[in-house]
Amino acid sequence: MASTTRDPQPPAAPALTPRRLWGGLGVVLLLVAWWLLAAVSSDLVVASPLQTLTGLFGLLVTADFWVHTGITMARFCLSLALGGGFGLMRSGSAWAACRRCSSPRC
Repeated sequence: MASTTRDPQPPAAPALTPRRLWGGLGVVLLLVAWWLLAAVSSDLVVASPLQTLTGLFGLLVTADFWVHTGITMARFCLSLALGGGFGLMRSGSAWAACRRCSSPRC
């Protein structure tokens, strides 16, 4: 007897919707505006996109960059945890909602 299951189909490519087109156009326009601003001003005022990418790739290979990035991420996570914790403690309704949702009757 023949199998009734179908062969799995590869996922379809995302559709090119007007929202995606406008979003892509916005990114391109921002890059063009950045490049034009860099072209008419000094490098000390606005660096070009190419200079910025070159500088970024130069930083990515240094250990100092990763040390400072780790410190920044640790501070961000700590502030997020402290702010979220204080916010939950401050709002009594949030605790009540958590208790209601964790009960078996919810």
